[in-house]
Amino acid sequence: MKTGYVVQKIGYEYNDEIYHTSEYDGFSKSVEVFLDENKANEQAKQRNIAEFRGNDIGHYCYGLDEIINEEDLADFIQEGVLEGESWDCSVSQYATDEQIERLMSKIDLKFYRVEEVPIYDA
Repeated sequence: MKTGYVVQKIGYEYNDEIYHTSEYDGFSKSVEVFLDENKANEQAKQRNIAEFRGNDIGHYCYGLDEIINEEDLADFIQEGVLEGESWDCSVSQYATDEQIERLMSKIDLKFYRVEEVPIYDA
């Protein structure tokens, strides 16, 4: 048996206050399948970077302190990676991929993930 790696877009739904994932995880959509785990992870990373750029991350939590610590938040605002107030920020359209990647490493939010799946011979 081989293993495949599926890049999935994580589905969010709006509950009249914030966007959140379903507790049943029924909103994810498979986007691509790879045989190489590194290629799948790289593709998910690039898709996450593109999704973060310009996105208002404040719409995915009741307070940004739920997804990023205050010190990191202040640093990203000061650097211009995040724009807005400490309670409602968007990721700058002008942030570099490296800056967004660093932000993603500090924040509890993602839009794409990689799932392992078994591949059976027919």
